[in-house]
Amino acid sequence: MKKSILTAFIFLGIFTISCSSDDGNNGGSTSNFLPLTTGDQWTYDVIGGGAVQTDILSVGNNITINGKVYKQMQTASDPNGFYSLTLRNNGLRKDGAKWLLQGTLDFGDDLPLPINFALNDFVILDGNASNGAILSNLEGTETQDLSGFPVTVTYKLRTISQGTQSSFTTPAPQNQTYQNVKVVKVELRLKITTTQTLVPGFPPITVTILDDQAVVNSTQYYVQNIGMVYNNTDFQYNLAINPSQFNLPIPQSSSQNQKEFLVAHQVAN
Repeated sequence: MKKSILTAFIFLGIFTISCSSDDGNNGGSTSNFLPLTTGDQWTYDVIGGGAVQTDILSVGNNITINGKVYKQMQTASDPNGFYSLTLRNNGLRKDGAKWLLQGTLDFGDDLPLPINFALNDFVILDGNASNGAILSNLEGTETQDLSGFPVTVTYKLRTISQGTQSSFTTPAPQNQTYQNVKVVKVELRLKITTTQTLVPGFPPITVTILDDQAVVNSTQYYVQNIGMVYNNTDFQYNLAINPSQFNLPIPQSSSQNQKEFLVAHQVAN
């Protein structure tokens, strides 16, 4: 993901994902919508924020986490796209028709308020899932400090199957048509509050900074024996307060779109 997008949306939660099987590419399903042989590689054009950048994502060697064998996903350099960013340095494995992702994705210095999600075998793709099926769901709360304010972040991260499309054509400027496409939506919802004593001698009150809303919607398209061919991600939020009244270095609202197009790939089928 572009750093400009990350900076504009400082509350963006982060997720990490993991998948496993002994060789990273088995599990009893003949459908292979995300190949996982060491050396497999995908090159993406990332369009967003008025710029076109390139990500190169590849499958690394086996790693063992909690007794399970994963493939370590790698990028040639710091990734720009949401898809490559979520996979980088994390473990991915295939179990039957499911792909599961394990690890931690931490934006660190990219965010004034770093948030991370540690996931355990979070399902990012299920070749047998029907339209609307929830593949994985993670909910919780986290307390952070933002410019001296203690804030509580309530989050819900979900992957949702969008079923199968017999044919799909990527938007301009690529206009590439694929057959038998599995579609998955990644959704992140956030609510952010802070409890403050605004008037001395009076009880503290809870102020909502960000109403519960979907701040990330990412739709990914997978093709058999190729992998992820197109990803469309919207980052957006609208604060419930005027941030200047609290001296918060945050825009009142933000809306960004990012598209990732597969332009080259090399996989062992």
